[in-house]
Amino acid sequence: MGSGRAWAQRSNQTSLDYEKDQEIFWTADRKTCVAPVKLKPNKTYEVLMNFEPFIGFTSEAGVPSMQFSFTFQTGGGPVTEDARSNYAEKNLTEESNSPGSAATPKSAEHNANDSEYVDAELEHHAHIALKTMAERCKFWLLADSDDVETWSYHFKCSRPAQEDENREIDISITNKGRKREKTTGTTYITPLQQLAALAMDDDLADQIRFKSVNINDKEVTLHFIVPDKPLRYEVGNGMSGSWLGYFSMSVKEGQLILDRKTLLPKLVQGVGSKIAERFSNYVKTGEGTFAPKRIRVLHDDMIFDMQFKIWQPGLWLLDKSSYIYDEEGGKYESTVEISDVKINNEPAAEMTK
Repeated sequence: MGSGRAWAQRSNQTSLDYEKDQEIFWTADRKTCVAPVKLKPNKTYEVLMNFEPFIGFTSEAGVPSMQFSFTFQTGGGPVTEDARSNYAEKNLTEESNSPGSAATPKSAEHNANDSEYVDAELEHHAHIALKTMAERCKFWLLADSDDVETWSYHFKCSRPAQEDENREIDISITNKGRKREKTTGTTYITPLQQLAALAMDDDLADQIRFKSVNINDKEVTLHFIVPDKPLRYEVGNGMSGSWLGYFSMSVKEGQLILDRKTLLPKLVQGVGSKIAERFSNYVKTGEGTFAPKRIRVLHDDMIFDMQFKIWQPGLWLLDKSSYIYDEEGGKYESTVEISDVKINNEPAAEMTK
């Protein structure tokens, strides 16, 4: 297991009473987490692990364990000498290895020197982390919402310094045959969408390989490569025909950084290219799914700063966007704004939690 932990409680009446002068710790083989407690007689205790939002028990690769719980009740009599003796034999310390375990497992940080890719075991963990990311981000990466049949909005694209380039249009879309930019309200295609689609398909997931997998207390970093399928970037400040700043390109390998606790994307960047995306301000969109409300894309000296809103019952749509281009020391900013959003022919309500 990794070094994290998350012991939760449902109520004060059934919570564990931890020893104040002793720390919770992992044994040396990372297979047993020990929480020293002081038990009271005639009391029912409930132990909860990895219940939202307290997700701390993960594998070395950052994959969360299943949530689980158990209850037990103490008796009213004194502890017998036999019981004390049995406990003493099982008393664990930080230096202990749990019964029947192997030596301390190898580090989850591995950069392959003898081959191009990480070994099979580490690659397996990387695929699990990537698939978990895809499942938690399917709301916005895979744009899957059966509850949204139609939607419309007012689209405004303007460059403050050049009024003749302002453009305002009304957009109306149905759920059939929609284009990606109409789904998001802007031209935005990221390799994350294609990685998520591959990761969610068991027959295609092995197209993604990993050159390195690095784990620390805060992040999971995956150096991925898709040798046979270039991943596409397309970013524009606006929609087709109204771009104020635009680029497109393909990459075959990159670096994806996930938050270790949540496995949500923080950064993806192409290897060998000056491009990077940062994701922030995540909000919960459903049971186990999340979406970012802000994405910043950097390509060479162009910066796209996009802010999104999530509308009930399930639409991830651009709210406004800025574009900055540094040309010979001069900068100008362009803006895109979306308003008057309607879903299923009714005024839309923003999802705030």
